[in-house]
Amino acid sequence: MDFKNVDISIEEHSLNSHINNNQSLIQSIKALQKNQYNNIDIWQFKYLQLLVNKLLLTDTSVNILTCKFHVLLDYKVEFEDIRDLNKEVCSRRSKKKCNCEVCKENRKKMYFSNKVQGILKYEHNKLRGYYANCGVKVCYICNAQYAVMAKDEKKVKNSNYKKVNQERDKAKFELDHLLSKSIFPCFSISLFNLLPICPPCNKIKSNREIDVTNIFTKLKYKITIDSFRKYYKGEGKLNIEVFDETSRIPNEQLSTVFDLVGIYQNHTDVIEELIERKIKYTDKYKEVLARSFPGIVGTEKNIEDRLVIGTYSKKEGFLKRPLSKFIHDINDQLDSFTGYYDKIK
Repeated sequence: MDFKNVDISIEEHSLNSHINNNQSLIQSIKALQKNQYNNIDIWQFKYLQLLVNKLLLTDTSVNILTCKFHVLLDYKVEFEDIRDLNKEVCSRRSKKKCNCEVCKENRKKMYFSNKVQGILKYEHNKLRGYYANCGVKVCYICNAQYAVMAKDEKKVKNSNYKKVNQERDKAKFELDHLLSKSIFPCFSISLFNLLPICPPCNKIKSNREIDVTNIFTKLKYKITIDSFRKYYKGEGKLNIEVFDETSRIPNEQLSTVFDLVGIYQNHTDVIEELIERKIKYTDKYKEVLARSFPGIVGTEKNIEDRLVIGTYSKKEGFLKRPLSKFIHDINDQLDSFTGYYDKIK
């Protein structure tokens, strides 16, 4: 999973389906431009016209609803050049009744943003189906919670005195706007601006804009050396630490904002089991397994990747199973302890 450009996978027929109702959206936008022309600012008119132009593009790779995230970042600059919808800071204490120019402009921005969102009709319940097979099965921030579609059991529903079999997919996740829908309403239903996220992380994130470029290389989980020595001697528990390069400001780092150390400290039992497997699965034992059950365990390399580590390989990505990033980081650290396993094998 190349997360540099938020490269989730959505099938082409789904992308085409998403832009099928473009004409109705365009008509609604033009109606807003026409009917409220006397009450609409020039920048609002230009903003809406740019949105129409992006909706008119028939190629899914450039249409604003279906283009990849790196294309949206280029469009972001174009919309910001017309007007940045981020609220300005008012210096007065009471902002609710404040009628200063800053607050009046903020209210105008908020009203306009809500209007655009209303036209685009963002409803997460209708959009979540697009992400059923997108390749992401966990929360993209904490990597500790599943984000999957669950098939509901068939239920019999009485409709006009007839029994109808009803089967629905239930989403066990929420959708997060990488670029906030209140600040960038133009991207509120852009598929590649949305990512599966667990409810707790979504609540914390709110309108924060998070740089997802190389997000997994900027976070590194480790066991503290002191706690490992005590655990090795049977004298204590493992403690987790994280090396975070997501921001130069400590209070704005992802590990601080989302309390990642606190989350992963609850999963040290997973690492204890990893250590046990690394002790038990000697090279000789892996060789026997590969020879005896080739159709099940595959090669010795596959045994190392799946049976020992207990999750998908790095090449397959960290977004298919919870804790994958955490497990791989600790596994790399354990492999760096030269001579450790030689003493116990």
